[in-house]
Amino acid sequence: MHPPGKNLFELFCIKPHFHINKHDLKNKYFELARIHHPDISGDPTAFKKLTQAYSILSDDLKRAMYLNKHIVDTVDSDFLYQILEIEEQIDSEVNTKQINDLLSDLINNCKKNYKDVKYLSKWVYYERLLKKLKEKKADQEISKFM
Repeated sequence: MHPPGKNLFELFCIKPHFHINKHDLKNKYFELARIHHPDISGDPTAFKKLTQAYSILSDDLKRAMYLNKHIVDTVDSDFLYQILEIEEQIDSEVNTKQINDLLSDLINNCKKNYKDVKYLSKWVYYERLLKKLKEKKADQEISKFM
């Protein structure tokens, strides 16, 4: 396995780019996992690092943040107001499909502009809202059976 500090993309023998072939990444991960599994290699640290690297590269947001190596923490007040409005819509009984479509579009726009730190910052918020929306949908499905 590559020494610590090596580029995560190099670990999987892929070019450092946002648009990657996730199928190839997954196949390479399983290939490396068989080699570096603690039961085979005796080194749990190498396997843990491999798994963490795969977790970063397989997630679009984490991969974009890794590529940009920026701490995502700055957004303007107008944006935060927009986030609060969407959150209120999620909490109320507004059409969840419409909100889901909006968030998906916003996230796709962030993916297109992943090199811009402002979009990365927004992407984090949109992902959080999407997660909250999915939890609400799951709760609604459960309540139908009660």
